[in-house]
Amino acid sequence: MSNNIYIVNFQILVQSVILRVYRLPIVLSWLGSFITPIMQQYTEWRLYYADRKYNLEHNSQVCRLRKLLNDYFDPALRRISIEDGIYYLRPYVFLEPEDKPLYLNQNVYIMTQPEYDSGHDFVVKLNGCTVSQSQEQMMKNRINYYKLAGKRYIIEP
Repeated sequence: MSNNIYIVNFQILVQSVILRVYRLPIVLSWLGSFITPIMQQYTEWRLYYADRKYNLEHNSQVCRLRKLLNDYFDPALRRISIEDGIYYLRPYVFLEPEDKPLYLNQNVYIMTQPEYDSGHDFVVKLNGCTVSQSQEQMMKNRINYYKLAGKRYIIEP
């Protein structure tokens, strides 16, 4: 869809609506004073529309989330990356009725549930990109807006 679809020039609109007899500078400026609040509201709407359109172009995919974070916080060097969290493989211990023996050698350690959990599903790496405390909070807000529900993350410098 074209970006020019919602562009309205209110000065030309006012000139084209009134009769040619009344197109005097004093009348046009008088009518211009009436449309000033409409023009301000229109400008606010255009900014809101551009922001919503940008938000709809991004989602929780890693490539789009990385692009979004680099656009906001490191537009020049684009050093921010997103990597998977640490996952530990869990050995399955069969129950007696299953009758499938599992021989444990000396390299297999059975841990409890919290020991297998790394605490995060993905890592946002800044890779030397410096962000202030307020920018880090903004980054967390952006990530929370786009990430899938239940996904956990950490931000590493």
